[in-house]
Amino acid sequence: MTGKTTSRASLIALLCLTAAPALANTNAGADGVEILHPGVAVQPATAAEPGGIDEGPLWRLYDAGNYGAVRRAIARLHETDPAWRPPAKLLDLMTGNEARDRLRAARRDRKWREVVAIAGSPDCARVETLWDAAEAHARLGALKTAERLYRLGATSCTDPAERIATLQKAAAILPADRLPVLYEAARTAAPSPAVRGRIDKLRPREAATASKPLDETKMRGWTLFRLGRPDEAVMAFRQLLAMPAAPDIKKEAATGLALGLQKIGQMAEAAEVARLWHLDDSPALEADAMRSLALDAYARKNYAATLEALARRRALSPDRHDLDAVEGWSHFHLHRYGEAEAAFRRLDQRFPSPETKDALRVIQASRFNQWD
Repeated sequence: MTGKTTSRASLIALLCLTAAPALANTNAGADGVEILHPGVAVQPATAAEPGGIDEGPLWRLYDAGNYGAVRRAIARLHETDPAWRPPAKLLDLMTGNEARDRLRAARRDRKWREVVAIAGSPDCARVETLWDAAEAHARLGALKTAERLYRLGATSCTDPAERIATLQKAAAILPADRLPVLYEAARTAAPSPAVRGRIDKLRPREAATASKPLDETKMRGWTLFRLGRPDEAVMAFRQLLAMPAAPDIKKEAATGLALGLQKIGQMAEAAEVARLWHLDDSPALEADAMRSLALDAYARKNYAATLEALARRRALSPDRHDLDAVEGWSHFHLHRYGEAEAAFRRLDQRFPSPETKDALRVIQASRFNQWD
């Protein structure tokens, strides 16, 4: 080797020993661990070109997932010899893997805009990225883009298993009314009768899964909204709007959809939904949402959730008192008799009635019995 080559080899050896000593070849002799020095066999991953260096340690660092060490080694080698170039394949593979790692992290953290930016314009060559991008677009309210990506996967991927998986993923994300067209496109493009049969078997099962009862779908939407997951709430309310339902349920679904769209920054679409359904301004919308959430929680005897929703509603609309009795009985069922009595006394001051006075007598009796 020349002096420059020996220097580069020693540099890679040093970086490998520092970043990943377990990857190094070991020599039991007096000299200890030696890499890329004369007389030492290194089992390279790629053969060194005449007059060049052995790039095997770079590949071993890559195989170990130590991309930081690979890039540090490349940078130092450029300093030593600006004419040297790292293997293009190594850089391409490493860049792709780093992008996938960032994509997985963004998806895990529910950063859907970041997922879209990282994914770019995926195709069946990156089918998992395609699935992530489609879901991200859907959760951001861009349903047409999501449908286009799911259709691409369901009709163009070479592997039939990927087509079937695409349909299953779409059924879990898209509103129910968007699925029939997708299934029909996949069936038409199926490469064989066997694949068409698999789609036909899948279709009724997924359709049944998507057809949730109205009450369950409505509750899921409001629960997700309360938990701070507006992107998923939007999907639930879109599904609710697609179901046959009474006008009041449709309007409640539109209210939830508009609020969810506002939370994820889709202000133009939220305003359009509000206009089409003749909805009120944003604080009034959210106050109505908390009213629905409180009543649903109360019906399920989840009194803590009822009180939480009522507290949020009061912060948005302090002058509304139509659920004071619900608040009082929720405290009562949680054995918070003092709070229950205070709630009914406030109600009795505003709207005195025999029912309110009866409630106060029941609460006072329970409060005294508590100390017996």
